[in-house]
Amino acid sequence: MSKDDERLCKGLLSAFPDRADFDRFLRFRCEESLEQLAPSAGTATQYFEVLRALDARGLRVRLFWRAWFFKPGNPELTSAIREVFGVLPQVSDDALRELQAIVVGEAGVAEQIGALAEGFLRAHALSWSKLRMTGSFAGDQGTPHAEFLGALACVRIGGAVGLVAFVRTLGDALARETPGSAASMEIEGWMSKVGAVGTPRATTTVERTANVAPFRAGSVMPPSPDAPYDGSFYIHRGDEEARALAKLATPGTPIVISGPWLSGKTTLLAYLLEKIREQDTVEKKTSLVLEADLENLLPDPATPDGLLESFGRHLLAETGADDAVFERLAKGRQGWSDKLVELMEKHVLPACEGRLVLVIQNADAVWGLGKVQGAFYRALRVWKERAHRPAWSSLRFILLLSTTPSLVFEDPEHANSPFANLTTDIIELGDFAPAQLVDLGRMHGLDWAEEAINRHVFPLVGGHPHLSRALMYRARMLGGSLEALVSDAAAIEALFSTHLAALGGLMKRDRALQDALVAILDNPSASLDEDHYQRLRRAGLVAPTTDGGCRIRYRLYEAYLRRRWRRPAR
Repeated sequence: MSKDDERLCKGLLSAFPDRADFDRFLRFRCEESLEQLAPSAGTATQYFEVLRALDARGLRVRLFWRAWFFKPGNPELTSAIREVFGVLPQVSDDALRELQAIVVGEAGVAEQIGALAEGFLRAHALSWSKLRMTGSFAGDQGTPHAEFLGALACVRIGGAVGLVAFVRTLGDALARETPGSAASMEIEGWMSKVGAVGTPRATTTVERTANVAPFRAGSVMPPSPDAPYDGSFYIHRGDEEARALAKLATPGTPIVISGPWLSGKTTLLAYLLEKIREQDTVEKKTSLVLEADLENLLPDPATPDGLLESFGRHLLAETGADDAVFERLAKGRQGWSDKLVELMEKHVLPACEGRLVLVIQNADAVWGLGKVQGAFYRALRVWKERAHRPAWSSLRFILLLSTTPSLVFEDPEHANSPFANLTTDIIELGDFAPAQLVDLGRMHGLDWAEEAINRHVFPLVGGHPHLSRALMYRARMLGGSLEALVSDAAAIEALFSTHLAALGGLMKRDRALQDALVAILDNPSASLDEDHYQRLRRAGLVAPTTDGGCRIRYRLYEAYLRRRWRRPAR
């Protein structure tokens, strides 16, 4: 390992000492998986294995730049990046925090944006070496602070958010110039180039309405809808939180969080884990959080023993156990359910001095797999029933799923499975209420009254947590009135294009689902096969009606689906 690699790995270790936290960063911000990049690495070697794997694909700089934006307050990581790459300008911490607020980092048109912004820097006689030496935001022509941040966002991260920042700062600059002046013509030229990339031109100060102020450098920037959990922008769900926290205080009591796609399950999970860490601080303990994505752990073909074996290997890897431990366990004669008990008692539970929180993402991935489904939940049932024993009393379960829970926990061979009783106390996440959206709007710096939300937001996207955040984020970034924003059909389609395309792709891959959806568009009272209904419900596309039928959940979805399959509204 070179000195640079060693320095960078120490920075990652300082920023992400917990394997689960490191994996969460890789998944949410880098679209990577620790399990895939370093499947057999222990805690001590995982950082180097990840660095080596991404370096082979030319992604070393991206890894560390995104790590810094994820953990900007870590001095070891910041120092390592500055020493090895020299990409962080030597500027004040306040300026760096402001930069972090502007750049969220989305994939998409990074090369085009980077080329535009590099040209912008050249046009203003800026260079990275000059910035590192002088620590100045101003080039020879005195480039304003906001323009530099927008360009920096585009060059170093790219993506749609970087482009919005770039366009917005150009729009602000244009509004300050005399129409027809050389500077005005130069800025308009840059904005026309940006338009060629496919992003709408930013509105200028003159075009903006007065009731919503556009975001300006120096303001508190709200996180993008896809950004990781940020407690300062969290909307509380009082009843759901109280029930979940009460369960966390009881050994072996599963917390089942259910809701459609992007309904806030991961956000509520992050809040609960934050509460656990706060309690650990008071009690001077350290809880161990083990996350497992059931969908990723399913072998192909799926078999009961295959899933349990994959699950056991994953748990040992999460605790940093050597491969030899798993190999010895796998050679045993007992079934995998018993092997998992041994694994927990000898290797996983002893590694925890506080609570052991087992988080199972996509817990409904086994739905419909018969014996595989039954075998997995019977294994968890064995653990649940041992919770009264001192060695197992630290165990807690959190399961996240989108399908109706009663279907997930069915066991075709054991009708009396205790997990079937979980359906009596499921934490079901629905839409935000209008009052919650008012609070969310204020967090985004928007003074949207409840009456305006009921008139403009609810008909379009309901109180959908993700879609409403996306709407507010766009309003905060570019300014303009709520009414004007929701009335612009082209802008709304562009804003939600990725989300709508994902839903359309789901339908395109499955003709039976497509036919079921068309049947609902034609007749909300149409009878649906239970499998089709649950899959559409998981995607958040349909909702039940009071008369026993179902409807397309939001006007946004219905308009898109009717246009996609050319079914006129009746």
